[in-house]
Formats: sequence, structure tokens, C-alpha cells
Amino acid sequence: MTASAWWSGCARPILTSGINGHGDARPSAALEAIRRGAYDYILKPFEKDNLYLGVRRALEHRRLLLENRNYQRNLEKLVEDRTGS
Repeated sequence: MTASAWWSGCARPILTSGINGHGDARPSAALEAIRRGAYDYILKPFEKDNLYLGVRRALEHRRLLLENRNYQRNLEKLVEDRTGS
């Protein structure tokens, strides 16, 4: 089983970054990685700081998604409690 097949079968979304080891800068390769759920696409050789920045951005994006989902649930519950629906 490939990593992308495993990731796409997960119940909880996992933020991933595509890393290409062959310097393949084809836009189609990056687009395919994004379509399969990668948050970012990094070409090798990469600098450590760029990798850390990409991971940090992906984690912040995930945190904001979860925070937004929590706000939506709380708002729906509040509306339900106040309207009795």
C-alpha cells in the first residue's frame, strides 16, 4: 500500500506535504500531490528552514480548520438551545 493510498483512507484528515526526490518541477506532479491531499509540495534539495516553515504553516492551517469547526458546532448548539429545534 502506498502512503498516499493509506492517507486517503484515513477517517481523520492528515496534513501532508509532497516531497519529490528527483527535482521534478513539473506542475502536473505538484498538482497531483495537491489533489491527493498534500498541503504543500517541496522539491529536493530543500533547506531545513523552508521545510520547517511549510510544516508550521500546515499545522497552523489544521489548527484553524479545527477551531472553525468547533465554533460552527458551538454556534449550531447555541441556536438549537435558544430556538428549541
